[in-house]
Amino acid sequence: MTDYDLPTATDERTPLLVRECLAYVRACLRKAQKEFGDTQVKAYVSLSFADHDV
Repeated sequence: MTDYDLPTATDERTPLLVRECLAYVRACLRKAQKEFGDTQVKAYVSLSFADHDV
C-alpha cells in the first residue's frame, strides 16, 4: 500500500499506514465472504521499510 498521502516522519506515518492496511484487508475479507461465502480466506499484513524514489 502506498503512503504518499501520509506524513514523512516514520513515527507518525507507521501507525497510520498499518491502520490503512488493516482496514483494506478487513474490507477485502468481508467482500470475499459476501461475494463467495468464503470464510476460509486468510490475510496478513507485513510492514517493511523501503527506500524507493518513484
